[in-house]
Amino acid sequence: MNLKDNLKGRLSRGSIVYRTAESVYRSARFLKNILFYKAPSMLDGELRVFAKIYAECKVIFDVGARYDIDYIEISKGNGIKYVLFEINPRFFKKLSDRVAKISGEDIVLENVGIAEENKEMFYYLDSESVLQSTTEVPSSKRNLPLPLPLISLDFYIQQTNIKAVDFLKTDIEEYDYFALVGFSENIKQCKFIQFELGVGAPLGDRQVKTRDYFDLLSKDFNLFLVEDENNPLWRDGRFQCNLIWLDYGSISSIESLQKVGVGFNVMAINKRLKAERLDLKIDGPLRS
Repeated sequence: MNLKDNLKGRLSRGSIVYRTAESVYRSARFLKNILFYKAPSMLDGELRVFAKIYAECKVIFDVGARYDIDYIEISKGNGIKYVLFEINPRFFKKLSDRVAKISGEDIVLENVGIAEENKEMFYYLDSESVLQSTTEVPSSKRNLPLPLPLISLDFYIQQTNIKAVDFLKTDIEEYDYFALVGFSENIKQCKFIQFELGVGAPLGDRQVKTRDYFDLLSKDFNLFLVEDENNPLWRDGRFQCNLIWLDYGSISSIESLQKVGVGFNVMAINKRLKAERLDLKIDGPLRS
């Protein structure tokens, strides 16, 4: 049985690969004390942006949720369906504990990774990624003992009969581009996509570049930097807005600030929404 058929069988019994992930977690129990435990808090700026757009959303996907529930706390009580994906078993356990305390909301938890296709990969503890090498960790020496399952968002949507995702957030340590590639069949229906701009991951015989995100999204979406109180663009007072508009002319400016790795949250807003009608302060385009 191939991975796709295997996943289909698991879907019919409930949450995707939940039971498999549980067994992986048990087999890796001896590592529990060395797993990275404290996840960073979400930025005030990105939460302010989310607070202004969630009224447009009925289905929210959070890929790489760690154990953050800020989106739910901000928007609960509005009939939103939340699907939270987290591949790290320890983070997933803490996320489950937090969500168990929330009542009256439609929340689905998936202990699975997201990629461009259905496959299995090792998860590295130092880099907190399916990539052994990231900007923060040149070469992780520690991985969970068994490979973990990853699926594409297109496959997940097909198997769960979700009509459309209104807001997709990805934050998966330089693997975000691949998650977006695996969303290509449904991406045009999405209203908002927020991703961590991760560059430098292997892509064939080269590395992922900023331009790859633009090429993938700019036909159907306008792209913006998301307000970030730690980013010099905001911290130094150059911009006082929620979003900074990006176009192809902004790529060189971004690359001068972020040559590799991660550092920016980018919001893609579907062009059919007309970003200017949203209650967001927008400036730009970004230029050096």
